[in-house]
Amino acid sequence: MNIDHFSPFDIEFNATCDILNDDLFENLLKLAHSGLVGAVWSAPPCRFYSTLRKNDGGPPPLRSKEFLDGFPSLSNYQKRQVQESKEIHRRSDLICIAVFQQGGFAGKEQPLNSIAWKEPSSRQFVEQCSCYFVATPACKWGLDFFKYWAVAATSEHISHLAGHCSHRDHMDFRGKRLPDGSYISALTAEYPSAFASAIIDIISPWVTKSSLINQDLSTWRSLLSRNPISKGPRITDGAGDISSANWTIPQSTDFFKSLRQMWIKRILATKLHTKVVDACQSHQSEPFVSEDELLPFLNDIQHSFPSTSLDFTIPDHQPFRLQLLHSLLLISKNPDPKIATLLQEGIPSGAFSQLAPVGLWEPNSSTSSDYPDLVVCHDNWTSANHNPDTTRQLTQKELDDGFIEELPDIATAEQRWPKGIALGKLGVVHADNRDPRLVLDSTICGMNGRCHLPEKQRLPNLRHISFFLSSCPPLQDEWQGASIDIKAAHKRMLIREDERGSLLFKFDDRLFAGTL
Repeated sequence: MNIDHFSPFDIEFNATCDILNDDLFENLLKLAHSGLVGAVWSAPPCRFYSTLRKNDGGPPPLRSKEFLDGFPSLSNYQKRQVQESKEIHRRSDLICIAVFQQGGFAGKEQPLNSIAWKEPSSRQFVEQCSCYFVATPACKWGLDFFKYWAVAATSEHISHLAGHCSHRDHMDFRGKRLPDGSYISALTAEYPSAFASAIIDIISPWVTKSSLINQDLSTWRSLLSRNPISKGPRITDGAGDISSANWTIPQSTDFFKSLRQMWIKRILATKLHTKVVDACQSHQSEPFVSEDELLPFLNDIQHSFPSTSLDFTIPDHQPFRLQLLHSLLLISKNPDPKIATLLQEGIPSGAFSQLAPVGLWEPNSSTSSDYPDLVVCHDNWTSANHNPDTTRQLTQKELDDGFIEELPDIATAEQRWPKGIALGKLGVVHADNRDPRLVLDSTICGMNGRCHLPEKQRLPNLRHISFFLSSCPPLQDEWQGASIDIKAAHKRMLIREDERGSLLFKFDDRLFAGTL
C-alpha cells in the first residue's frame, strides 16, 4: 500500500491482536476517537455467523436469524463461541462508528448471507453512519467459486465494488475439506489482490501519503500533533471538495487577516454587534445597517489593498457589489473567481446546452445527454387556483420587486426567445408560522429534466455539524451557533437573457417571465 497505515489488527496474523482484550480494545477505541485515523476497514470473523453451517456432519450451526444469541440447546463451549463472536463484532462496529464520527471513512465487510448483518451493533453502524451497501461476487475479482461479499461503508464510492454473477458453473465448496481436514470455505475469506487494490483506491482520499508504513498501533500517540487543532477532518461546507467548514485549521494563506481584525475592532467600537442581536430578536426585515454605517467598512477594504483597483458599484439588476466580489476572489486566489462574472452577465440555465464543470466537485458520471421537449402548460396547480386573491397578491409582489416581468402574449415570448420557451405550473406553498409563497414547477414543462449537473455537489447537514463539534473543542467556554438565511437568494441569480424563455408561467390569463 502506498498510503500511511498501521499494522493490521488481526489475530490470524498476530496472536497478540485480540480485540477481546479489554486493554487493547480501549487503546483502539481511543485511537479511533483521536482523529488520527482517516479510514478503517473492518472484516471480523464470520465463521460462527455462516449460513453454510448445516447439520450435515460438518460444524453445526450455532445461531439463526431467530436465535442471534445462540440456540437454547448449545453446550457451554458453544455458548462461549457465540458470545465471543458477538462481542468481536460489537467492538469492531464501535471502532467504525468512532472513526466516522471524526470525519473518516468506515467500511465493514461480511459475506452477503452472513447472519452478522442482523446484529444490533451492525445495524447501529449502518443506520447511525448512513452507510451505503453493495454486494460483489468473487468471480468479479478472478476467483472461480460462488461467493458474494457484502460491504457497508460511509462513502458512495463503494459502488465501484458492486457486481453480479451470471455464471452457473462455479465450484461449490460447501462442506468440502482440504487434505489436512480443514474446510475449503476458510480459504475464501482471503481477499483476492484485485479486490484489495480496489478497496485501497476507495479509501485513499481519506488518508495521507508520507511513508508511514505498518505503524505500531501501541505507539499511535507519538503521531499526534503537538498543536491539537493543527490537524483534523475536512468538513463539508458546500463550497467544494477542497473547502472545509473547520476554520480552526488553516486551509490556505489568510489573505484577509488584517482586514478581519480591523473590522472586529470597528464592530466592537460602534457596538454594531448589538444591533445585529436586536434585529434578530425583533425579526427585523429591513436592513439594520445604514449606508453611512457601512461606508467605513468599505474604506477599510480599500485601505487593506491599496494596490488593487476596486469597484464598489452595485448593478441595477442585483443588489450586490459583484465587481468587488470578483476582486476579492482574485486576491484570495479563490479557485472559482468566474462566479462573480457569471452573476453579472447571467448564468446559463442548462436547458439549452450542457453546463460546464467548475472543478470543485467530484464529476457526476450519471449525467445524461437526453433533453426532454419543452412544454407549454396552460393551467396551474390547485394550490395556486384555490385562493386566487392570495396568488394575485404574491404575483404582484414579485412584479413590484422586479423578480418577474409581464409579457403581452406567447407569440411575443417566442419571438424574443427563439431558443425555446416553457410554461411551468404555478403553486402556492403554505407552511406553519411562515407567509405563503409562490413556487414554479419547472419539472412538468421539461425544463428541469434538461438541466444535468456535471458535478456532485455536497451540502452541509446536521451530521457534518456533529463531526465538527466532536472533533474540535471550543476555544472558549462553548460554541455559539447562528442560522443565516438570505431572503429570496435564488431569485437574485440573473439568468442569461437568451434563456429566460424557459421560466414562464401564466395566471389570470396574464403571462409572466422570470427576470432573475
